[in-house]
Amino acid sequence: MNAANKKCVLELSVLSLLNRSDSSGYDVSEHLIKYIPITGGEVYPILRKLKNEGLLKTYMRDEGGEPPRRYYSITQLGQDVFFAKKEEYLRFAKSIEKILEGSDYDKN
Repeated sequence: MNAANKKCVLELSVLSLLNRSDSSGYDVSEHLIKYIPITGGEVYPILRKLKNEGLLKTYMRDEGGEPPRRYYSITQLGQDVFFAKKEEYLRFAKSIEKILEGSDYDKN
């Protein structure tokens, strides 16, 4: 997957995870690594970008004896963007699937 496509998929995936529950950057990275071939360090620039765009906010949480960890939560704007991009992505993916499977090709 080229870098531009990967970035878009990662941004959408990060928004999806944070739409479900607040998480630390580490937890987001660990979850995504299970499904997408990335390094842990690829997620943090995306988290910063989404925060700078107002799609995420951060807060610190004590983990009992551990140093406080930064947690990310999705904003209302982030949810609005997530649902719009999700629908756009799913429509696009279905269209590409039809092309790849040849189900929409009529020679006449």
